[in-house]
Amino acid sequence: YDTVQSLKEQISQRINVPIDKFTLKRGGKQGIELKDLTKTLQGSSFVNLSTVYVEYGQPTKLGEFRLVLSLAKRLAEPQDKELFEFEDLGEVYISNDDRPQDIVDQVIEKLAKKGYEVKPNQIRIRAVSYTHLTLPTIYSVQISVVAVSLKKKT
Repeated sequence: YDTVQSLKEQISQRINVPIDKFTLKRGGKQGIELKDLTKTLQGSSFVNLSTVYVEYGQPTKLGEFRLVLSLAKRLAEPQDKELFEFEDLGEVYISNDDRPQDIVDQVIEKLAKKGYEVKPNQIRIRAVSYTHLTLPTIYSVQISVVAVSLKKKT
């Protein structure tokens, strides 16, 4: 496997999943998605016995980020030290060029499709920058709604 693309094609054949239906990550589930498929494995800092994490889902493009939306609901009776259950509300794809207001609009639209009404003033977008200069600015999205008050529209 000379490139990330060839590695991804080999994995696709072995797991019988189309190449556009999964992502490759370095550093575990919360790791960095390998977006540039033209890079060599060596150029992607792989060494012998490196581990690649495979995650089902639509891969993001260079300069694009996936924002995963979930709703934490407090369990009435905690089970196995779990205090919350999470409802998957979907994903929003954002790019480096998106303004914070664009992100707010996309989040509101996605939540509306799931039946939740959230107002723009309930969503806070703030830039979270890494100290490493080559990494892009990452946005933290906070929805300031207490789970109890976030109810589906009827």
